[in-house]
Amino acid sequence: MCSACGAVNSTLTLADRHWTCPSCGAMHDRDVNAATNIKREGLRILSEKGIKVIKPTTNSTAGTAGINASGNPARPVPSMARVDERRIHVL
Repeated sequence: MCSACGAVNSTLTLADRHWTCPSCGAMHDRDVNAATNIKREGLRILSEKGIKVIKPTTNSTAGTAGINASGNPARPVPSMARVDERRIHVL
């Protein structure tokens, strides 16, 4: 199903990785189009059940390298052990 206009293209096969909608002319990557349709259907079902979906804010960190979802560095910064911290000895 075209995620732009909703037309169903029944001629597609699993080998078709990219396709153009014969109805509206939109060009699609098969997987991205499918993901868009799945997301849209999931949001529709949640809406029918009265579940409110929170949309991401404009200050989202999604896609920002080195930052996790809570806005913190993705990896802890290496630091020196404190003087009073116990050491683990190698056996």
